[in-house]
Amino acid sequence: MTQKEKERKINAFKKLGMTPAEIEKALADDEIIDKGKRADYEPSVEEEKAQRKATKPKVERAKRTSTKREKALDTDKVLVIDLLKKALEGTCENIQVPKAEGQIDFVLNGNEYSVKLTKHRVPKK
Repeated sequence: MTQKEKERKINAFKKLGMTPAEIEKALADDEIIDKGKRADYEPSVEEEKAQRKATKPKVERAKRTSTKREKALDTDKVLVIDLLKKALEGTCENIQVPKAEGQIDFVLNGNEYSVKLTKHRVPKK
């Protein structure tokens, strides 16, 4: 800090009504801070961490319980799969329905086939 800066600070401190002892203490603290060190009145690193931890908001969040909902079968899709199964019964072998509303597997002439049923959404208007 240059002499001019020091004089400006002293004048500013005098305008604030500080005593000469208080001015010297403030200037000494400024020099310590300018050097990158902590002043006497500042908390240490450990104290600062403890303050942050103490003032951190503690929010208790309710834990969600995961419940498995059983999906309701689409009766239309089940009906279509049943119709396909009945149609294939005379000509195909090893007919299986692994997914009641969506898939049918069968063997025809030694080749395995799968039919997956997809229900499309109603188009937006």
